[in-house]
Amino acid sequence: MSCKAQTHARHVGLRCGVPVPVPALTVNRLCGSGFQAIVSGAQLEDTMWAGLTDLHIKIPMGITAENLAEKYQITREDCDNYTYQTQQRWKAGHEAGHFAAEIAPIDIKAKKGKVPVTQDEHPRPQTTVEQMAKLAPVFKKQGTVTAANALMHLHLCRVTVRQSRSATGC
Repeated sequence: MSCKAQTHARHVGLRCGVPVPVPALTVNRLCGSGFQAIVSGAQLEDTMWAGLTDLHIKIPMGITAENLAEKYQITREDCDNYTYQTQQRWKAGHEAGHFAAEIAPIDIKAKKGKVPVTQDEHPRPQTTVEQMAKLAPVFKKQGTVTAANALMHLHLCRVTVRQSRSATGC
């Protein structure tokens, strides 16, 4: 890579095997790039909040999930059981090596030296339904959405709505 290159991030990405269609952004201390870093950070934050909000009715997606659970009679137990089942499916897929090509192992600095990161840190296949049942609902006092099942909750609601529409011809 040339030290005169204006697109260091692009060159590094390509040399590390990042596919050509994937964009890259280099931020440096020259010209307006420092300001661009602030703008890029603000855009990232806006994107995160937009993704957590139902843009049609301007409420959090968690409330939408709670409303769908109530409408389609999805219980907290249904959500926790579905989450447990999904975690077990991830575990089986992980143990079979199905995700290996999707994760590029990296080493991160820790107090005791470098630590290898070789898998997604989100899955929690060791979690039990009983442990999930102890978590408090997040959006409604007697709600169904918890920290454990929030991601799976919306998927379960979509599946249930789709099945309900199929049954009624809608």
